[in-house]
Amino acid sequence: MPQLLRPSAFKTVMEAPLVLLHAVETGLRNSAIEYDSFKALYEDQNIKSGTPLSMLMTNLRNAGYLDKKEYREHRKLRLTPQGDKKAIEILKTLVSE
Repeated sequence: MPQLLRPSAFKTVMEAPLVLLHAVETGLRNSAIEYDSFKALYEDQNIKSGTPLSMLMTNLRNAGYLDKKEYREHRKLRLTPQGDKKAIEILKTLVSE
């Protein structure tokens, strides 16, 4: 699995999974990804957050960045429009630095 992200570039632990989900949705044209598949992809990025991925996903859902219904019914991760917008903002910041 290729490393897509440079973990040290992110300011908060919540930014990396948002950008990674955006990359999956946009690059692979998948509207959602199974939690277990995303977990494997996330772990291969060498992101050391000190926070379990399940907690990060809960925080992202509570912030309105992830579709709660999709996760609850199918255990899939999908960005909300707000989450997609936030991921794009993060990417713009990374590119401008």
